[in-house]
Amino acid sequence: MAWLIPSFLASLAGSALLSVVFWYLFIEERESWIRLWALAWTLYTARFAIETINSAFLPQSVWLPVLATVLVLGTSGLLLEGAYHLSGVSGARWHHWLGTTIALWVIVTTALGLPYVVITGPAWLYRGTASLLSGLIWYRNTGDWGLWGRITGVTFILWGLHHFDYPVLRGVEWFAPIGFLLGALFEYVIALGALIAHFEQTRARLAVSEARYSAIFEGSSSVMLLIDPSSGEIMDVNSAAVEFYGWSREQMCCMRIDQVNTLTADEVRAEMTRASARDRNHFLFRHRRADGSVVDIESYAGPIVIDGRQLLYSIVHDISKRVEAEAALQESERRYGRLFHGSRSAMLLVDPAGARIVDANTAAEELYGYPVDQLKTMGIADLAVDTQDEIDRVVATTIEDRGHIRVFRHVRRDGTEFDVEIAATPIVFAGKTLLYTIINDITERLATEQALHRHRGHLEELVDERTHELTDANKQLEIATRAKDEFMTGMSHELRTPLNSVIGFSDLLLRELPGPLNEEQKRQVDIIGRSGRHLLSIVNDILDLARIEAGTIVVNREVVDVSSLAARLMDGVRPLAAREGVALRLEVAEGLELWTDERMLEQILWNLVGNAIKFTPGGTVSLSVSCEDDRTRFTVCDNGHGMSTEQLEQAFDKFTRFAVPGADEGGTGLGLSISTRLAEYLGGTLSAQSQLGEGSCFMLELPFLCDETE
Repeated sequence: MAWLIPSFLASLAGSALLSVVFWYLFIEERESWIRLWALAWTLYTARFAIETINSAFLPQSVWLPVLATVLVLGTSGLLLEGAYHLSGVSGARWHHWLGTTIALWVIVTTALGLPYVVITGPAWLYRGTASLLSGLIWYRNTGDWGLWGRITGVTFILWGLHHFDYPVLRGVEWFAPIGFLLGALFEYVIALGALIAHFEQTRARLAVSEARYSAIFEGSSSVMLLIDPSSGEIMDVNSAAVEFYGWSREQMCCMRIDQVNTLTADEVRAEMTRASARDRNHFLFRHRRADGSVVDIESYAGPIVIDGRQLLYSIVHDISKRVEAEAALQESERRYGRLFHGSRSAMLLVDPAGARIVDANTAAEELYGYPVDQLKTMGIADLAVDTQDEIDRVVATTIEDRGHIRVFRHVRRDGTEFDVEIAATPIVFAGKTLLYTIINDITERLATEQALHRHRGHLEELVDERTHELTDANKQLEIATRAKDEFMTGMSHELRTPLNSVIGFSDLLLRELPGPLNEEQKRQVDIIGRSGRHLLSIVNDILDLARIEAGTIVVNREVVDVSSLAARLMDGVRPLAAREGVALRLEVAEGLELWTDERMLEQILWNLVGNAIKFTPGGTVSLSVSCEDDRTRFTVCDNGHGMSTEQLEQAFDKFTRFAVPGADEGGTGLGLSISTRLAEYLGGTLSAQSQLGEGSCFMLELPFLCDETE
């Protein structure tokens, strides 16, 4: 069959060229279907080489055609496998087993000397079927690859149909060359169509990728720059960069990055080298803007290849506000350090984990006798008589309650025990939660309280022992009571002066006259002020009660303009009502006058209205004044929580307080008791009506004439 040699040589040259092209594409693209097709064309080239050798040099060889047929089987199987990979189907393996079985059939039937059609018929049937399937898979899965994708699929199908005539027409001398040339033509069209379709698809993906890059780059709200690392020239910027820096795109693309960065050109070049080598991708710089301002920025930079050229992309974030906040925080911590170490009160910073001491001031050193450096190596358990478990429970409770004030017993370095009052508050310091504690030695105060307690116990013993001496006992009791009242009065006066100082200085701190405070410091100073005012009100109540019980109250009666007093009172409580969300209502006739003690009357009404506001959050409080049968009645009503019958019976007792959901429970429970006694001094009565859940009304009746004038 030497007359087929030209056809074999033409097919051999074409297959070899296709092998080289597809292997090159696989090296560049690394796609699995290209690798399979490259291997298929390589086997196809080997097949035609064997066919040429068999026709020209070894025409009598029996096994070279067998090897060529096996290579044809391998080519068809690999082309079909490549089509499967292209479609994403990886589980089809039937053609491998069928191809192997047919290869064994060819070898066995050749050895048995069976006819040519019997030997090669199954092989060409397999090859035609494989080509038909490859064409169908290609046509079905490359519809979006354009015209050449469909041409490749159709040509595969035609090539498969052509394979079915090989067993019959291969040996026909006038048709065989035409058949081989037609097969070669199909082969070239398939390979060329696949390549063109692949290139078209690659170009389409590249266009989509470039469009996506452009959309990300231009549409991003983050500042982005492209920089040539070799020269430092700015190659491109996005709209966000133009807006951030203030130069136009054209101006920035004519600049170098060292004209923006405040570092020197050499320093900028060194940083770009690190970014290009991927040694570092996060940078903190100061950049100039078109208006001359310099801002702190955070940059993430890395290498990127665009159009075969390596550039640096840089994503820039403005962190000026963050830097300013960090500087302010550092300054605040410095001020805190000065307050901490300069305070005359003993202070400790305690880590909740294990109650370890993190820091101590010199006042703590003087209190405990340990140097500050040694205190920092100790824990609260080294200073307290309590066990570590008890201390851990207290610390956990303090964190949960956001602070506490408690009394403990501590031990000095010399072994002496003493009582301390500790005010502990959790704070965040340098990103970690610590307990800020203030320690006060209250040994003397407790000794005084214990002595007073013993004294009171002794008085009770004297009363029990001398009941039979009623006259002497009453005198002694009167003396003791007077001493107590004088003591309470004196102590109240002594306490008011420092409390007013505490309140005044806390107000100065809140107004930040000595210097700015952070939010945590403001909160703590506000706690000090509110606690001081609360304590002052308690002292005032105790002082009033002491004066009443001592009988030192003097009633100064005068003509009182009731309407003016009521209006002034409501104006005074209006801020408190606004804070609690309470609406106020006043009903009093103009020109109403009363002969009474103005200060006592105002104190009674203030207590009644203040209590109503406190126990009526979000509700309404009213004050009305009326005259009936030569009596003047002041009525304070609210629509708050109200009281039960049992609570109403106890409402006027001393030191009585009720827990009401949503209401402030502060106070001494003396307000109504004091108001009742003052009403008695004025010759009047104080009564109340209430129903749980519907509110309360308090009525003050004074038995004095009133006058209403127009």
